[in-house]
Amino acid sequence: MDDFETVQYALKSGVNIITTAHGFSLDDVKKNIYMKTILENNFFDRAVILKSSNKPTAVKEIYDLQRNKVIYSDVG
Repeated sequence: MDDFETVQYALKSGVNIITTAHGFSLDDVKKNIYMKTILENNFFDRAVILKSSNKPTAVKEIYDLQRNKVIYSDVG
């Protein structure tokens, strides 16, 4: 079983996972064939978009993937 299949198996088994995916935006991440499949199958509830800044943990947006909307934004 490869890494992708292992993650899918864990998610389908009810395991909670915190993971990272790299891209310039959520739309950019969705272009990745593996992430697109995971997102289309509603394996994740939230996406946290980090700011491109000197603070690696600065949150730009929190996106509710189930309701398809931004639930927190610090854009400005």
